[in-house]
Amino acid sequence: MGSPLATADPRFTLPAATTLPVISNAVPYHELMFDGRLGLDNFAAVKTRDFDWANGYRGPVLLFTSDRTVHDSVVQAYRLDPQKIPKGALVGVGELVDVRELTFREQAILIDRFNNLGLGRVKLWGLARNLRRQTVPESLRAKIGIGPGKFGLFFRRVYRFPVPIPFVRPPGGGDRFVAPVSLVVEQLIAVGLRVFS
Repeated sequence: MGSPLATADPRFTLPAATTLPVISNAVPYHELMFDGRLGLDNFAAVKTRDFDWANGYRGPVLLFTSDRTVHDSVVQAYRLDPQKIPKGALVGVGELVDVRELTFREQAILIDRFNNLGLGRVKLWGLARNLRRQTVPESLRAKIGIGPGKFGLFFRRVYRFPVPIPFVRPPGGGDRFVAPVSLVVEQLIAVGLRVFS
């Protein structure tokens, strides 16, 4: 086995491991997660996929920002400079606590947040109702650059590494792959995780 990892916060314990799973995201999704823009209810962040990425796994997940950019509509909606966002790097770690299909309400909130629409509570309720009926008005559809996948990956907390770790994703790794814990130990310690030998 590897070195057991734990935190000062007993609610976020990392198991003994030599590798950790990695989830890849295009620019700028990890930035939005770290900044709290993709928080939902009691979760620090929600990432979405069109399939059950975790396949039953719950626990620590390394966050990799791919070297491919960019969801331009999202970058523009938040006025971000993609040149200032690290790419091809492990940029943080999150505690994955749930994976499930999104409700219509959650889909509406994430559409609002992905696209920085600023919909109020009443319009969000209306969007959720329209999603349920599969009748999103054309006037709103034109403002939606991107929407969420079917499944939500719910993170209790996420931590940005002080220094991104350059990383080459393994060939044929698809959307889920692993990285050695030894590569990120210093950054895990820097965000408050303790490493026991």
